[in-house]
Amino acid sequence: MTDPLDSLLDPLPPLRPTAGDARLRRQLDGVTVDAVCGGRAPVDATAAQACLAGLWLGHGFLDESHRISQEIDTPEGSWWHGIMHRCEGDFSNAAYWFRRVGDHPLLRELAAHLHRHVGPLPGAAALPWLTAADRFDPFRFTDLCAAVVAGRSPHEALVEAAARCEWRRLFDHCRRLATGATP
Repeated sequence: MTDPLDSLLDPLPPLRPTAGDARLRRQLDGVTVDAVCGGRAPVDATAAQACLAGLWLGHGFLDESHRISQEIDTPEGSWWHGIMHRCEGDFSNAAYWFRRVGDHPLLRELAAHLHRHVGPLPGAAALPWLTAADRFDPFRFTDLCAAVVAGRSPHEALVEAAARCEWRRLFDHCRRLATGATP
């Protein structure tokens, strides 16, 4: 069975402020919490809302994502909120929201995923804290994003790949919570 969200699940979260593609707005406007859960009512409606925040964010609609994530008082909502502020270039505000995430179990899962998928990329050896650590560090990653945006780091391709992994792992985690699926 095909996932009705397939066409929306390969976004590139922006490293710089961006306006979303107007063609996607109508499609995203039609995505409901039930659609996130495969057409069923969510087991965890807050987690389903977090998925919606992630979908809007991943496609460059920062304001829409922000409106949703700021209403979600969970570690996952704080994580989406932090990514949104990082994408808009408000790095200190991003750090505030990442502090609210706390010691989330997804930080370890994401580190393993980055090791497998970003670690083999050219230049990754220069960033062992990102590609070989046992825990993802959202604060260091935010600093790296700031350096890339300011032109002080040559690692833009690695940052984009890591941001895509972060987006996907967080989205999948929220979706598991929303549907009641075990990880």
